[in-house]
Amino acid sequence: MNPKISVIIPAYNGAVFLPQTLKSVFQQTYQPFEIIVIDDGSTDNTPDVLKPFEDKIIYHRKENGGAAKAMNTGMQMAKGDFIAILEQDDLWFKHKLEKQVDLMLKYPDVGVTCANFVTRFAGKDTPLKRHFHRLRLKDTYNFDAPLAGDNLQIMMKENFVCTFSSVMIRRNIIEKIGVTNPEFRICFDFEYWIRCAKVTKFALQADILLFKRVHGGNLSFNAIKRCKEHKNVLIHFLKESFFLNKQFINLAKLELGKSYYELGDAYYECGQTMQAFHAYWRGFLSQVSIGNGILFLKKFCNKFIRLLSFNLLSRRNIRKALVRT
Repeated sequence: MNPKISVIIPAYNGAVFLPQTLKSVFQQTYQPFEIIVIDDGSTDNTPDVLKPFEDKIIYHRKENGGAAKAMNTGMQMAKGDFIAILEQDDLWFKHKLEKQVDLMLKYPDVGVTCANFVTRFAGKDTPLKRHFHRLRLKDTYNFDAPLAGDNLQIMMKENFVCTFSSVMIRRNIIEKIGVTNPEFRICFDFEYWIRCAKVTKFALQADILLFKRVHGGNLSFNAIKRCKEHKNVLIHFLKESFFLNKQFINLAKLELGKSYYELGDAYYECGQTMQAFHAYWRGFLSQVSIGNGILFLKKFCNKFIRLLSFNLLSRRNIRKALVRT
């Protein structure tokens, strides 16, 4: 069996990246059935940059509506058995599609595969970071086979996928759960993976098959926006009664509390002290329990002591003092 693969590349003002990104698709050892580029109303010279590739791609331009809507347009246009999405500034290594197809064919009950990848933050001299190595629960994951355990529970605790560029999805899964939710502009991937995990199995691939570039922007400010939307995704699922049993509802509330604590940390590091302590309090109220109470006291007391010491007792300053001694 040689399944057809649809590659979807949502693009917005990505003229500087797209030629190299497309080249990484053309060089795949398993060639896709179609390459769909969705231009989300770019204002740069993206259309001109794509003209030399017009015989190799399906180009569709739409009014600007955000990454989720652009991706949804591609999903609705795709005709392949498997769908692979590539963000405009990422690069696939040449065996990416081949290895993911092989795994999907080997395990028919797996609906989503996600590959390991390396990331380089802005700057050529910064070291490469492996995705799975950075995960908080990395020691509990199994690789190159269906993910052991309750996939929904695992996803709620940690978004182990991280990026659409590392993923291959069966078409029938998209037909079952629909496209992404454009209500969320940053964490629409997390929302989508939770819905996937409710109906299918994931598989994590140990091979590094993607180079993800992170560039530009204020990382601290982005952290605040990401934390806000992450907790809004959990609130959305709780309001929609997505979790049908008490165990999942309690887990969602606990993870919601952790999201508030992460938001508080992001606020604090940006100097927004009042917003930080308000977020910590909301985290405590999300689930009144002994475990959550301990987390709240740890976060609150740590930052309160730092505040009283004018941040002289921050981890960074303590490490500097230890180095000097």
